[in-house]
Amino acid sequence: MLNTIINIILVLILLYTSYLLWKIGKKRKVNGLLFKMISLFILIHVVIFPIIYILIINNDPTSIEIDNKILSLEKEAKLKGLESEYNIKDIEYQEFIIEDILKSETELLIESNIYWSDNNETFDEDEPDNFIITKNSTLYFYEKYREAPKDPYGRFIVINPKNEDYKKIELKSGFNVKAIDILRKKLEELKLLKKQRFTQLNIINSNKFWSYKEVLPYTINILFTDSFKPNNRTSQIVHFLHNIIVLVFLLSLIVSLLQSYITKDVKITSVEERLDRIEKLLNKEK
Repeated sequence: MLNTIINIILVLILLYTSYLLWKIGKKRKVNGLLFKMISLFILIHVVIFPIIYILIINNDPTSIEIDNKILSLEKEAKLKGLESEYNIKDIEYQEFIIEDILKSETELLIESNIYWSDNNETFDEDEPDNFIITKNSTLYFYEKYREAPKDPYGRFIVINPKNEDYKKIELKSGFNVKAIDILRKKLEELKLLKKQRFTQLNIINSNKFWSYKEVLPYTINILFTDSFKPNNRTSQIVHFLHNIIVLVFLLSLIVSLLQSYITKDVKITSVEERLDRIEKLLNKEK
C-alpha cells in the first residue's frame, strides 16, 4: 500500500511539474518554446514511457532482459518489504493460538461467563474477574471508551500464552460483539493475510513486481544504459521510439541553445554598431 502511494505521489509531482513548465512556456515570449519542449519531454520520457515499460515487464518478464545485479537487488528489497508487511512467523503463531482456543475452549467462551471490565475503572474485590484461564492461554476482557479523537475504543481481548516463546496478542472490535465472534473474525483476517502474502510472494518470484519508482532510474538514462534490453517485438518498438524521442529532444535543445546564443550575440553587435554611428554623428556636428 505504501509503495503504491509513493508511486502515485511521484507521478503526480512530475505531471504537475510538466503542467507548470507548459504554462510558463505559453506566457513567455522569450524561450517559450524551450519551456514547452521540456514540459513535453518530462511528460513523455519521465512519465509515459516508464509506465509503458512497467506494463510490458509485469505482463511478460522475459520481454525485457534486465541486468542480473539490478534484478537481484530489486528482488531482495521486495522480499524484505514483504516480510516487513507480512511477518509470516507472527501470523502463523497468532493463527495457531486462536485456532487452539476456538477448538478446545468454546465452552469457556460463552458470553455469560465473560465480564467485560471498564479499562478506566478502579479495582474492586467485589467485581467478577475479567479473565478466563484456558489450557494454553489466559484471556483478558475489557472495554475502553474514547477519550481523545485518535484513541482506540471498543471491546478488547488480550491473549497471554503460557508458553513464553509466544508473544501477547491483543484483539479489538466494536461494542456488543461476542468474544467468540471477535476471535473468529481475527482468525479469518489472519488467513486472509496469509493468502495475500502468498500472492505477493508469487508475484515477486515471477519477476512481475516492478513499479514506477523501481523502473524510473533505469529508463530515465535509456540512451546510456544496457540494463534494459528488449527481447520481443513490442518491447523493441517501444525501446526504439523512446530512444528516438530522447535523441530528437537533445538535438532540439542543443540547436535551441545555440540559436539563443547567436541571437543574443547578434543583438549585442547591432547595439554596438548603433552606438558607433551615434558617436560618429556627434563628432561630425562638432
